[in-house]
Amino acid sequence: MKTAIVTGCAGLIGKKIVEDFLAKDWKVIGIDIQDCDLEKENFEFKYCDLREEDQIEDIFRQTPRLDLLVNCAAKTDQPRIPLEKLSLDEWNFGLSINLTSYFLCAKHACPLLKKTSGSIINISSTRAFMSEENTFIYTSAKGAIQSLTHSLAVSLSPHIRVNSISPGWIDDESAEHTEEEKNFHLSGRVGKPSDISSLCLYLASDKSHFLNGENITVDGGVTKKMVYP
Repeated sequence: MKTAIVTGCAGLIGKKIVEDFLAKDWKVIGIDIQDCDLEKENFEFKYCDLREEDQIEDIFRQTPRLDLLVNCAAKTDQPRIPLEKLSLDEWNFGLSINLTSYFLCAKHACPLLKKTSGSIINISSTRAFMSEENTFIYTSAKGAIQSLTHSLAVSLSPHIRVNSISPGWIDDESAEHTEEEKNFHLSGRVGKPSDISSLCLYLASDKSHFLNGENITVDGGVTKKMVYP
């Protein structure tokens, strides 16, 4: 049985990734600082503060086999602080979760993934190439994840493939949206967690073997639109 580790498993996208891999008969280890309410066969939840390398290292040390790492953890609810008021502590705190944890998990997953010729999927964001006001930490981290992705791909080849996904607006499956919000997307709707999880399944499969070091944008075409005020 193939095994995946998914960080941020309690979040909207992370939880759907876990569910879809379980449905495909994978064993999944979910990592989060918040409890994940999934109680399914072949799923194991492990509490972990992703700012702490010793906790990360301990989880990977206890994992006998690993075929896939999905770095999905993110802190998205940070306040929008003007640049001149943003402290170094706030900056470092945000990057520790949104970027450094990706590096640390990749570092400790590497020996296991080499044994299985496995892969890493990093969840970035369209915020990597478009911004809202005073989102310095999140935007910087998501941009860096794309650079980290191709750096890892070059460095770990040919043993481990590494790709990233940049979701756009992803909402709960049951959420309701206005026609204006739907039509803002070229696809005519807001994104769903399954749009990301299905791509993760593809990137983890042999069908995507020739994809390496890539970032794939999944945003319904929003970032391809020319928008004037």
